[in-house]
Amino acid sequence: MCGICGIVYSDSSKTVDTTILSRMNDSLRHRGPDEAGYFVKGNIGLGIRRLSIIDVEGGHQPLYNEDRTVCAICNGEIYNHDELRRDLEKRGHRFSTRSDAEVIVHLYEDLEDGFVQRLRGMFAIAIWDVREERLVLARDRIGIKPLYYSEQDGVFLFASEPKAILKHPAAERELSFEALSDYLTYLYIPAPETIYERMRKLPPAHLLIYSGGTISLTQYWELDYRKKVDVPEEECGERLRDLLRRSVKSHLMSEVPLGAFLSGGMDSSTIVALMSEVTGEPVKTFSVGFDVVDFNELRYAKLVAERFGTEHHEIHLKADIVDLLPKIVKQLDEPFADSSAIPTYLISEFAKRKVTVCLAGDGGDELFAGYDWTRRQKFVDDFNKIPRHAREGLRKVLLGAHYSPDRKTKLLDKVKRFAFDAGLSPEQSFLRRKTCFSKELQHGLMKPDVFARIERYESISKILPFFERDDIAQGLEKLLYLDTKLYLPDDGLCKVDRMSMAHSLEVRVPFLDHEVVEFAASIPFAYKMKGFVSKHILKKAMKGVLPPQILGQRKLGFTIPLNSWFRRELRGYSSALLARNQCELNRYFNSQFVDWIREEHSEGRQDFGPQIFALLVLELWLRDTKEAVR
Repeated sequence: MCGICGIVYSDSSKTVDTTILSRMNDSLRHRGPDEAGYFVKGNIGLGIRRLSIIDVEGGHQPLYNEDRTVCAICNGEIYNHDELRRDLEKRGHRFSTRSDAEVIVHLYEDLEDGFVQRLRGMFAIAIWDVREERLVLARDRIGIKPLYYSEQDGVFLFASEPKAILKHPAAERELSFEALSDYLTYLYIPAPETIYERMRKLPPAHLLIYSGGTISLTQYWELDYRKKVDVPEEECGERLRDLLRRSVKSHLMSEVPLGAFLSGGMDSSTIVALMSEVTGEPVKTFSVGFDVVDFNELRYAKLVAERFGTEHHEIHLKADIVDLLPKIVKQLDEPFADSSAIPTYLISEFAKRKVTVCLAGDGGDELFAGYDWTRRQKFVDDFNKIPRHAREGLRKVLLGAHYSPDRKTKLLDKVKRFAFDAGLSPEQSFLRRKTCFSKELQHGLMKPDVFARIERYESISKILPFFERDDIAQGLEKLLYLDTKLYLPDDGLCKVDRMSMAHSLEVRVPFLDHEVVEFAASIPFAYKMKGFVSKHILKKAMKGVLPPQILGQRKLGFTIPLNSWFRRELRGYSSALLARNQCELNRYFNSQFVDWIREEHSEGRQDFGPQIFALLVLELWLRDTKEAVR
């Protein structure tokens, strides 16, 4: 695992300032504390910070082909590198290291841009073609590893994290108001946008070519839900378990200590079970729990640890963990309000004391319909099978003429929101359930001149293309497609990458091997959600392997108890940080509306825990980055 960065001037007469490149590279030291590497030639400069995992002694980067006409740097792991190496050596290629990443330069020699199709792994890659004077950037199919870029006035910049790009004096820092609206909507900023107007994320499964001052983007892989396997459920479960076992085995390649995150949920328990089976040795497992019972899965993690005889380690978290929030916000570079980043940060710090690599269960929810919003949409779809006149009559009684959904907590309020959702299109219903600050709340929150900047912009534009892809997925599987293509890379995987790399810990995700993902897409939806039971086929695959309590528990994950904490333990913290007289949010938001949100929540009238957390994160980000301008 590494951090990469680079500078290319479109004017070939310009030369890269090595001091600036070093500054960019040094900002990524946490991603690769073991060594720094550089390639500088005229108008091109590449930098890498290396975390040594494979060929610890000899796998230095950058890497070159035999005549040094191809230079590459890579953040990630190529799990099929042994197979690729054997094939390349048969074709006459000579290797100078045992590094998994060296296959990249030789594949590029043979296949040019088609090299990426042969790779199985997680990666963000930069290749400089010396002869053609072209830069090739590639990001893995699912978006496990990040890659950002910016082109400004003939200077092309790229890096694993925005902080490195911002070290270049040409990098502009103008705030994107559309991205701000997206953040308030989703709690993260969907690709390809970033919080900065002139910076972009390279989307997953894409190549970027920069040549002659021109950027071109190409998508090299797509997920297709239409091709279904026609096998009995039992056989499907067996094939899934075998494929996962092989994926876990490939993810165990390492010359440094290795372990696993164990939440006690279905996904991480599956990974630990298969690791134990493949290695035949005790797995080092790491768990995190809360003092709030409804958010604590430690009892399930202990069951799994005992079943497989793991070397188990656990930590307990309390409300004072938000003291870490400024440090976490700084590490993330952009406003990002998935509160599970906090326990992810702490468990990564905890695991790093024992290991350098951890396997995790990320991806299981997206592949096998594990999220509540998918199950709720199934409820809506079933409700809409009731005769239309009956549905409309019920909605009229419940909602009246001017109903607007809110965050009130009583059962009747929840029923009203369900009836409201049932009258929306699938994309509107999904957005309503997933939205943190609705457009109405944003209108009240933002100052008039700020809201005018985004009044005509609709965040639903970020999800509409996924719902419109009838050639890829249909029905409820559109939600799985959307989760895998948007929420997973821009929220879940972003969180894991940043929080683990803050501690120089590599995290691998066997569920997201692209062959596993493709097979999961081919499984009939009826096998994934049986009635209203999520992950049915995964539970089928692991029946008899995992304890029955794991197969039957409800999903918790790394969610933290925001609603209760902001009413009690953290009420004073949020009040102090969002105080009117020193609040950076005042530059954009109405302080009276912020006070109303906090009061509604603290008095228990509405659940605004996620909204308060989002405001806290944004406030801390604004304090940390004074460069953001209107």
